[in-house]
Amino acid sequence: MKRILFVTPYNPFNVPRGAASQSVFYRLSHLSPIAEVHVVTFATSASPPAEGRIFPNISAHLVPHPPYGEDNPSFGARIRRLLSGRLALFSRMDVLSRALGRKIEAVTADKTFDLIHIDDVIIAPVIAHCPKNIKKIFFFHNVLTNQYRNIYRGRRNPWAYLAAYLEYLHIRRYEKRILQDIETAVVLTAEEAALARGLNPRARIVEIPLEIDTQEYIPHPEKVVENRLVMTGTMSYDPNHEGAVYFIKKILPLIRLEVPAATFWAVGMNPRPELLALKGDRVFITGRVADIKDELNKAAVIVVPLLAGGGMRFKILEAFALAKAVVSTPVGAEGISYTDGWDIIIARSDRDFAREVCGLLKNPDKALALGENARRLVLEGYDSAVVGSRWQKIYLEEGPDS
Repeated sequence: MKRILFVTPYNPFNVPRGAASQSVFYRLSHLSPIAEVHVVTFATSASPPAEGRIFPNISAHLVPHPPYGEDNPSFGARIRRLLSGRLALFSRMDVLSRALGRKIEAVTADKTFDLIHIDDVIIAPVIAHCPKNIKKIFFFHNVLTNQYRNIYRGRRNPWAYLAAYLEYLHIRRYEKRILQDIETAVVLTAEEAALARGLNPRARIVEIPLEIDTQEYIPHPEKVVENRLVMTGTMSYDPNHEGAVYFIKKILPLIRLEVPAATFWAVGMNPRPELLALKGDRVFITGRVADIKDELNKAAVIVVPLLAGGGMRFKILEAFALAKAVVSTPVGAEGISYTDGWDIIIARSDRDFAREVCGLLKNPDKALALGENARRLVLEGYDSAVVGSRWQKIYLEEGPDS
């Protein structure tokens, strides 16, 4: 049995889990039958499970989460960062990686490993703390080059466009350098795979989509609350925050011209003050909830009004698995093999978005059919039973025993 070191910033040992930690949880479930796995990750405020285990053969090595410190740069400081490439994001990466790196060095001094899995670009600098003679798999939760490209293309103000474009150039250069040091990189979508190959044509790039355990997601259409619109996600994440504010200010007023009783629920942890200030007038900002599935089951329509982002949205897979009707921007649905109008509705403008949402609110049978088609799509292409075997194949192929 191989011994694998699995390094991730997303703690899978506590619930409720966010989308990233749920993704880690699924991959550990695939590794458990085939390898002895040592997980280096950050401790959370909740207590870890007994002996730090969630599956047989999985052990946890927890690290206190380091503080980032306050970061409110002046306009001049931000300009200097943009010109020099010393972005705040890179500083956060270094802080996270140093904290995890000390634990990696301690664990690898005590044990030998056949393979190292590095989970996400935001801890890419941990490579410097890993033994150089051990093969590595690098999993991009998002290819940041794609995400930042979407951000700058969506900016209308010339100065905001220029600033976002400079950030994109620095991120692209950074990820290109990372890909030089990696034997195998796993990405979520065909678009990200093409981008990664463009950054390093010699790297081995493997495309494996996000997954979801549909046995844990049971549709309950009897729980639907009439005219309830729901958006989910970590609300401190820039694209989610921006999308929620955009929906409340630009799209919801148009919906209420036709459906005055429409309510909007932004469901997710760490909402920012700007979003919290919009609470009221049938706009609900929940923060963290105990069970995201319960909130989704109450929705008449799920909305994904994202203007930027990369990779795939687990929030859409959750909605699909629960047979919910989803209206999304094109960016929000990136990476999913959908059929517009059959298992999801794609809206390309504020008015289109409002019109499509109103059409579903007024026609519950259409919403039900859309959701049933969406669940079939997930069962066929994104269920853990389907995707898990692809991860196991990658892990068995890599390392000295392959």
